[in-house]
Amino acid sequence: MLARFLVWTFRSIRGSSFTPCMLVAFRNRKGSAYRDAIQTENFRVSLINDVAFAELSGALKNIVAFGAGLIDGMLGEKGGNTKAAVIRIGIMEMIDFAEKFFPGGKRETFLESCGIADVITSSYGGRNRKVAAAFAANPDKTIKDLEAEMLNGQLLQGPGTAEEVNLFLKQTKREGEFPLFTAVHQICRKEIPVQALLDQLRNHPVHQAHVSL
Repeated sequence: MLARFLVWTFRSIRGSSFTPCMLVAFRNRKGSAYRDAIQTENFRVSLINDVAFAELSGALKNIVAFGAGLIDGMLGEKGGNTKAAVIRIGIMEMIDFAEKFFPGGKRETFLESCGIADVITSSYGGRNRKVAAAFAANPDKTIKDLEAEMLNGQLLQGPGTAEEVNLFLKQTKREGEFPLFTAVHQICRKEIPVQALLDQLRNHPVHQAHVSL
């Protein structure tokens, strides 16, 4: 993991495009030293100390990105609004999961690079979106088949994270509170068809909230 991060950091530092990064540090002095050592004009580093929510963001975003990829494979270019709904609802489930089961973190952490920015980036590129799109477009193939064909030995994080989260939600009897996470897991296991994701979006509890005007 550290080696991959260092390779990514080196490429980002050398690149000409602007790249933000977030560094979790308990001690501001050490964090500042690390930041100053790697930061450049185009590679900007933010410091936070919210370890729990930063870690949860990095893990849960893989489920959302896989869900976004399923929409790409199912609807193609016509699915822009639907994909945006997956991202929006997915971020809401990420925040809800973190605050319910790991209280004490800061909601604004999800506005950092590890949160909404990483969700968007992963939902439009990366291996989870790529394999999920192929999985939706090729229902006869399994995720393992596509993983072997498309990733050159790399592994997906989305399906595995969805499985672990679903196991936790089952044990706590809270699956119904996270329909998107649950649907992605069930689709990965071929327990429900890919098209069922649309039903979960249509009927998601977020649409039942009423705002007083």
